Amino acid sequence: MKHLHLILIFFHSLSVIGQVTKQEISSFDIKSLTKLIKKDTNNAEAYWRRGYQYADLKKYDLALKDVNKSLQIDSNFSYGQVIEDRGLIYQGMNQDSNAILDFTNAISFILTDSLKFYHGIERNYYYRAQVELKLKDTTSSLIDLDSAVIYWNQYFWPRLLRAQINTIRENYQLAMEDYNFLTDYYGPANFPENDEFAESFYYFRSIAKKYTGDKSYIKDEEIATKFKHLQK
Repeated sequence: MKHLHLILIFFHSLSVIGQVTKQEISSFDIKSLTKLIKKDTNNAEAYWRRGYQYADLKKYDLALKDVNKSLQIDSNFSYGQVIEDRGLIYQGMNQDSNAILDFTNAISFILTDSLKFYHGIERNYYYRAQVELKLKDTTSSLIDLDSAVIYWNQYFWPRLLRAQINTIRENYQLAMEDYNFLTDYYGPANFPENDEFAESFYYFRSIAKKYTGDKSYIKDEEIATKFKHLQK
């Protein structure tokens, strides 16, 4: 599909590993966590946290080893979060099928765990949608993005990605619904005229605007052209 490669390039850099929960360990760096592990070799959280830190440094082999060790020690420890993080590690390693499997398992776990109250489920739908898009399965990606937005209506990234995919699929009106929601909800200040948004926002929105008869597409084109994402 035309323009699909541009979405893939941009969203390849967006994976962020997990979220922290316990301040006493989450604030530790790799060195401190290693010392902690030496004192307590059965500390599942410490292995997970260190894996998180390694993944943040793109040391995915070490990250995967630590996260798997955490699961081996105690698979019940924050299971949904740990396999979500492992899915992101697999995503960073370009192991797409493993990433999809972990995100799918995280979604299933959250849906069946009454104590979770669906916490984090929207992230897993979004992450899985990213991998599906990488595999050029835009239909599955859109389904997951819809689910992410259902669980968190204001979730920025799924709406932005959904707008871009609908643009390349020539569903311009649907794309504009997301673009308009984002600008109305987050405000113009959150869409600066810089290189990142010239590609991810203004370039694609200019196309959607143009084919829905909105003449303000010219302004978006000018921003995209300024940063060389659109050649006139």
